[in-house]
Parts: sequence; C-alpha cells; structure tokens
Amino acid sequence: MVCIIKLDRGMETEKVYFVESSEDYDEQHYGFAFSDEGLSPADIQNWKQDIAWKELKMELRDGEFADYLVNDLDIPLCSKRLKDLIVRHADNSDDIICILHKITKTMKYNIFSFRESDDYDKKRYGFAESPDSVDPIDIYQGLPLEKPWSEPMFELTEGRFSDYLSNDCDWVLCSEKLKQCIETNAINATDITWCSVAVNDGNVVETYYALLMETPMKEILDIEKSRKLKDGEIYLPHFVYDKVKDVDIFALEEEYLGGLYISERLKLIIEAEPLTGVGFEDWYAS
Repeated sequence: MVCIIKLDRGMETEKVYFVESSEDYDEQHYGFAFSDEGLSPADIQNWKQDIAWKELKMELRDGEFADYLVNDLDIPLCSKRLKDLIVRHADNSDDIICILHKITKTMKYNIFSFRESDDYDKKRYGFAESPDSVDPIDIYQGLPLEKPWSEPMFELTEGRFSDYLSNDCDWVLCSEKLKQCIETNAINATDITWCSVAVNDGNVVETYYALLMETPMKEILDIEKSRKLKDGEIYLPHFVYDKVKDVDIFALEEEYLGGLYISERLKLIIEAEPLTGVGFEDWYAS
C-alpha cells in the first residue's frame, strides 16, 4: 500500500508517499522475515558507508516471498525486482544505498495439540470435575505414573457427553471411540498409556480414557526458533521436523513438561471420523 502525505511549501502543496504492506498481504499468505537475535533497526540506520557491510541473513516464516517483505526490523525490505525498479526511476537514485540481505525460507510443517472444538459450547458438551482425591499432576505428559492407576469417578457438572471431554484436570479425556481411532491409526500407539476415568452425569456412568505419554522425546525443540519470555521460558515451541516426522503422538522432555502433541496425519484421520468435541491447536515444525 502506498500512503499519501501532503507537504505544504508556501503556496505549493506536494504529495509524498511512504510504503507499507499491501491490503491483501495476509490474504495472499506473504511471509514475515525474522532477523538474527541481537540485531536492531538502529544497527542498519547507523551503518556508515565506510564500514564494510556483512551480508545480513534473515529467515522467512509463515508465508511466501513478496517484492515488499514485512520484517521484524521494520525496514523497507525490497526484492531485486522492486529495488531495480526504484533505482531505475528515482531522480536521486545516486542517494540510494542498497544493502544486501539473504533470506532463507523455512519449510513449515504442522504439529497439533488437543483442545475443545470451536462448537464445544454451542453444542453444549460437558465439563467433568474431579474428586478431591485426584491431583491434576497424577497424569502429567512426559512423566511416568508414580503409583498404580486406580479409576477415579468424575462428575459431569454441565452439558452432555462428547468424545473429547473438557475437565478441570486439563487431561486429554477420550471416549472409547476416540481412543480406538488413535490406537488404530497412530504409528507409535504402543507408546501410549491409557488411564480409565469414570464420568457420571447423574443418570449414566461412561468410561473415558486419559491419554498419557510417559516417555518424552528428547532434543526435539528448536530452541532458537521457539518464542521465549524474558526469563527464557518457552511459551511457543518450534519443533525440529526430522526428529518428530516418524511419530504421530509425543510429549516434550522433562524441562519442557506438560505438552502433548500429534502429527498432522493423525489429526486429519481424527477429523475424518464422526467424533464430537475435539479440536486442535496449531504449532510449528521445520
């Protein structure tokens, strides 16, 4: 998009412009370029021509190349085609300094985690509450059970049964039908531990199964590409595709405990079945 600014100079008014991303930028799935950590816009703005410029390497994520590329440095990043066009037609092209940036596109693969479906509340699916004897960390992804499993009784306090059942322990509670779908289709289904949970709606008691991966996968996170808080804690994991491409379901290693993730292949199989209440959160791998 080209935005107009009017400059008044005495009796004359002249239009000048600044450039920003097009209105259809997101719709066209154009990407976002990330610079190396530690580099700031000031490093480029303060660069002097008498200092040798070291080619800057950036990484394109979440989209395709565009002639004008949005980036985390908020600098006008132009393709060679756009650069040549500007230099060829600008009256003061001698004043333009073109700094070379090498941008590598990251191939993105999708990894998913379970969550409630978008229509969960609309369909009035239920919420299961655990008894006082249950601690949510009794089932914790990436850790083995500390004691032999004893089936607890949950109460369905609102709504109705669904194949994926929301609960106050934040466990992945699966109906028999959803459990069978995962067991039949997951490449590494034998790595799963199923912990039975009884759920009572006041009239009927249904058996559900909490999905647990007791053994985590190691060194599967790309720490540099994962998003972190100021204290270094990861809040948006980015996976190494080569490490997870041969499994359909996995948990993170000990220092990043808590997450359960599945492949796109398994997600599509689950979505193709008439299963209720199950949705997915999208994560990245490359």
